[in-house]
Amino acid sequence: MKRTLNDVKFILKDPSSESATLIYLIYRFNGLRLKYSTGEKAIPANWNLSEQRFFINQQDRVQRRNCKEANMQLDRYQAKVLELRRSFDLSGLEVTPELFKSHLNKEFKKRTPLEKVVKRRETLLEFAQRFIDESKSGERLVRRRNKRYMPVTLKTHQTTLTNLYEFQAFRNLQIDFDSIDLNFHQKFIKWLTNSKQYASNSIGNQIKHLKAWMRAAGAEGLHDNRIFESDEFNKPNEESVAIYLRNIDLDKIFELDLQKDKKLDRVRDLFLIGCYTGLRFSDFSQLRKENIIHNGQLLKIITSKTQSQVTIPINPRVSKIFEKYASAIPSPISNQKMNEYIKEIGNRAGLNEMTETAITKGGRRVISYVEKHKVISTHTARRSFATNAYLASVPTIDIMRITGHKTELAFMKYIKVSGEETAMRMLAHDHFK
Repeated sequence: MKRTLNDVKFILKDPSSESATLIYLIYRFNGLRLKYSTGEKAIPANWNLSEQRFFINQQDRVQRRNCKEANMQLDRYQAKVLELRRSFDLSGLEVTPELFKSHLNKEFKKRTPLEKVVKRRETLLEFAQRFIDESKSGERLVRRRNKRYMPVTLKTHQTTLTNLYEFQAFRNLQIDFDSIDLNFHQKFIKWLTNSKQYASNSIGNQIKHLKAWMRAAGAEGLHDNRIFESDEFNKPNEESVAIYLRNIDLDKIFELDLQKDKKLDRVRDLFLIGCYTGLRFSDFSQLRKENIIHNGQLLKIITSKTQSQVTIPINPRVSKIFEKYASAIPSPISNQKMNEYIKEIGNRAGLNEMTETAITKGGRRVISYVEKHKVISTHTARRSFATNAYLASVPTIDIMRITGHKTELAFMKYIKVSGEETAMRMLAHDHFK
């Protein structure tokens, strides 16, 4: 097997030994060298020097099985080192042998006696704060995605931790790993519902963060509680009642004369870019002219949330906006401010029809009717794109390539199409002619 300089290698501590000797992991990078004891041992006679793995041709079935399991463990070490290297490169951390060793110790639960004492004393809430702090610094990345946590996500994690401290004081109890059971789950949700007056989806986020902390702490060997993984330890959720803007609504916003208010003019243009591209605020607010390709016909961008590359046809109105800014992009604004200004723009455009909204808050389903412009937000742009494209009979699979939905079921829940709109769309089908 040919190995390159950046491959993970495994060598024996004493290749000439007649008894079992330690296996070291060797990894060279940036002119540096990582040498790490795997804890595995091999008798040199059982070690395949070229493959850097145990021979698995032993006649003894038990010995052969043990060698296979040891090889699997070495494979895990190799995969983890390469995964860490990719993570460090993405996060911009200074890569050192010590950084590798720290993460390998966490992954394979190898700690010094002093570290073991410290870990035993770390409570769930202390671990949660460390989880947040490490995520902020980039030392801890999003599981399975190898990307940093978004600041807004960490803000909600911090809110969950604050609520747990409040709940701990309210119930006069000590929250720790072993207290997370179905009884705790029920009482915490009841407190969030009645005392905090949280909506169902907000409560669901609290439970989601708690489960993430428990999962991460379990991976570090801090507890063996698995109750949080049961189906009963679920996170409440409800389908959100959100609006989309019809093409006639977008026409009104596009045609609105805002020449005397440059601030609103810029916000309107940014919002329409979102409506006609399906990009999230985090993406359409950070577009650069380099994202415009094929003589202004396409947008190509790597999305911030999923790190996936999407290519989007440019709508004629988006082209006009780009031309307005001399082939550049309207300068960005904060999400909070944009949500405030887009409501004012909607009001000026006459989007005043009454819209039904519903939310479960404090355990009660609350239905209210508000003027449409009051519930417009930056996310309305993305939902409007998906819904209008669907109603225009753009193939669902093509829309999903842009929105990033993995299943048609998830996509259909996302778009906002009424029964009447569905029926009118079906009328255009040959079956109804």
